[in-house]
Amino acid sequence: MSCGYLGSMERKAYPTDLTDLQWGLLEPLLPPDSAKGHPRTVDLREVINGILYVLRGAIPWRMMPHGLPPWGTVCRRTLLRHYSFTH
Repeated sequence: MSCGYLGSMERKAYPTDLTDLQWGLLEPLLPPDSAKGHPRTVDLREVINGILYVLRGAIPWRMMPHGLPPWGTVCRRTLLRHYSFTH
């Protein structure tokens, strides 16, 4: 497991993390890195792991552990996706 950013150090897995099988099913459904703009710096698997950690643990976004991407990154991506799918 990485620490949220692409190419960063390894971390101990949380019980809420996606398994390799789950990630293998989900990854093809996510948008690829865009050739326009800045290259992706956050591991999408870790963003999803952060979302699952918050949802399964029923904790506030700001209480996410440091091994996952910053809470603002995970929260912002979640809210943007929710907004784009519902409006």
